[in-house]
Amino acid sequence: MTGYYLATSRELTRLSSITKAPVIHHFSETISGVMTIRCFKKQNKFSQENVDRVNENLQMDFHYNASNEWLGFRLEMLGAAFLCTSTLFMIVLPSSIVRPEYVGLSLSYGLGLNSSLFWTIYVTCILENRMVSVERIKQFIRIPSEVEWKLTGSLPSPNWPNRGDIDIKDLQVRYRPNTPLVLKGINLSIHGGEKIGVVGRTGSGSQL
Repeated sequence: MTGYYLATSRELTRLSSITKAPVIHHFSETISGVMTIRCFKKQNKFSQENVDRVNENLQMDFHYNASNEWLGFRLEMLGAAFLCTSTLFMIVLPSSIVRPEYVGLSLSYGLGLNSSLFWTIYVTCILENRMVSVERIKQFIRIPSEVEWKLTGSLPSPNWPNRGDIDIKDLQVRYRPNTPLVLKGINLSIHGGEKIGVVGRTGSGSQL
């Protein structure tokens, strides 16, 4: 039963973490650009976008909490069944073997043991679910680092070049690996001393 629960709740915890990141990112972007949003009167659009992202995250949280209730209910039923079976067994035995006061003492300890067993299993399952956060940290640690800004030992002389040209031939750029190309076959020549600017609509790759 716990194995079935863990297989489901672990994925729900992972999905909850994945859907929570866009909510935080959108909120941060909204706070940074609140003046621009008000100038263009896009408050309703950003509010609706925030509601959609929060709802998507709450769906994962709802199913995660439902899985916790599923586990708790079945653990309580399992403990109650075990306690009832033990009680019936002690009732069937003759009083010469099991005295009534011992039966009451056993039931008292059995109720406490049932709660302790439930919380032990429940906390163990929750702890394993929280390990998803450690898993995501390990994923971030394994991300390849960028090249250092300054490469010692391979720098050219300070006065090189006095005047240089930049030639770009068949430039192809994508935002991430395994995604479509954003810039396709760009050819460009920039002469030394020239000042240029790059403009373009959103999504055209002008920021690359």
